[in-house]
Amino acid sequence: MQFVFDPIIFTNLIFCVGIVILSIWWHRRSNSRTPLYIGLAFGLFAVSHAATLLDLKAAFEQVLIVDRIGAYVLVFIGLFFIARDALRRQEAEEALKLSERRLTDIINFLPDPTFVIDLEGRVLAWNLAIEETTGVKAADIMGKGDFEYSIPFYGTRKPALLDLIIHSDRDDLVRLYPDIQRKGNLIIAESYSSVLNQGAGAYLHVTASPLYDTGGTIIGAIESLRDITALKRAEEEILRKNEELSAAYEETAATAAELQHNYDELRKSEQALDQARKKLNLLNFIAFTDIRSAVFSLAGYIQLEEEILTDERQRAYHRKLAATVENIDSLLQFARTYQDLGLRPASWQSVEQAFLLGLSHLDSLALARNLNVNGLAVYADPLLEQVFFNLAQNVLQHAKTATTIALHWQEMDNGLVLVFEDDGEGIPESLKTAIFERNLEERKGMGLFLVREVLAITGLSIRETGEPGRGARFEILVPEGAYRFPDRREEECSTAPVQQPIHTHDSG
Repeated sequence: MQFVFDPIIFTNLIFCVGIVILSIWWHRRSNSRTPLYIGLAFGLFAVSHAATLLDLKAAFEQVLIVDRIGAYVLVFIGLFFIARDALRRQEAEEALKLSERRLTDIINFLPDPTFVIDLEGRVLAWNLAIEETTGVKAADIMGKGDFEYSIPFYGTRKPALLDLIIHSDRDDLVRLYPDIQRKGNLIIAESYSSVLNQGAGAYLHVTASPLYDTGGTIIGAIESLRDITALKRAEEEILRKNEELSAAYEETAATAAELQHNYDELRKSEQALDQARKKLNLLNFIAFTDIRSAVFSLAGYIQLEEEILTDERQRAYHRKLAATVENIDSLLQFARTYQDLGLRPASWQSVEQAFLLGLSHLDSLALARNLNVNGLAVYADPLLEQVFFNLAQNVLQHAKTATTIALHWQEMDNGLVLVFEDDGEGIPESLKTAIFERNLEERKGMGLFLVREVLAITGLSIRETGEPGRGARFEILVPEGAYRFPDRREEECSTAPVQQPIHTHDSG
């Protein structure tokens, strides 16, 4: 064996060794099998060149032939994998481009202004909504960095909310948005732009989230903005309406006191009394209408604001505020029901129909009914239905042990007694008169107070005569001429029967 120097073969040997070293480095960086095939092939070529330089070609001719064949096979295999990887890479690039186009199309059709940046802060997407909001076209800003995307909103280069996604460790960015909220990877904040809306300014609700590739690696960030100026104005309007509502209540209270004084002065004559009552009810109607409209608007704005609130504590406060507004509306509705008391003309009304209509507004299925009025009609205010409603409601609220309510009548020498009774615990003797007073236990007597007032309009009166422990018994005294039986012959109606004991007779 001797060394036979051939510059060409020696140069090939050097290149083969270099390619083997490069292949090993390539494999370690890419973890791909392709460099191994290429490195092994050129390693075999290096063996063949070394054998030639050592003058072993003739001795190992068959072996070297196999060596070169194996090298070419490995080169073929390596080229095959290189071609396959190139095709796959091309397909992946095309798929990536298609995915980017789809993402761009999706972002373009989002209703809120939206843009995307990469990790270097360059704009990757700028949708149609943000073009309309800012007046900046996508072609003029795509690919630009250095906080170029902030200029259309804030008039200066400054980090936006989505920069917190990419640079979450920068304290200077955190200080720009001290009131942010985080929901998983989503960041939410509010901001103010002084340049939007042609310089009029706008309040913005901003959300930002990371953008990932298919491997789950963050490759950028996306930010959406929504103009909530109208909502902010609505909040200010709510505060203003609340102040107006308070002022309206004070004004209404002052007006009611003044009108009550005038009412007492004018009650000396029937004509003056009617005029004062009409004016009072007209003013109440206007005041109640305006106040209820304001309350309705307030409730609507509270509901709208609650929908965008994400803080549970704020939502709880808004639910309490909504309940308060609902209570105010109930009180107004209660007052509105009776504001026309006595103004509509009285008429003949079927007692049975008024009783059934009154109970239809209540959940009274748990109470048995004993109705025996024999076609009785009375001359009463149109709110007679409300009289029976309040009496039945009084049973449901206070007579917890009652199982039956009954309505029947008795004729007397000076008129007729209409009896409404139940089998509950009854009413104590000390309260039999007080239950009809207006200020009993702060509004608890309002229902029976209004019952008395409604009946008094046409000369009817009411009293409670039940025995404590045996149930409540309300007797409505109807004077002669204020009741009739349409199904009877006229002559039968004109003669009152002999008086019967009230507590022992249950039918006509």
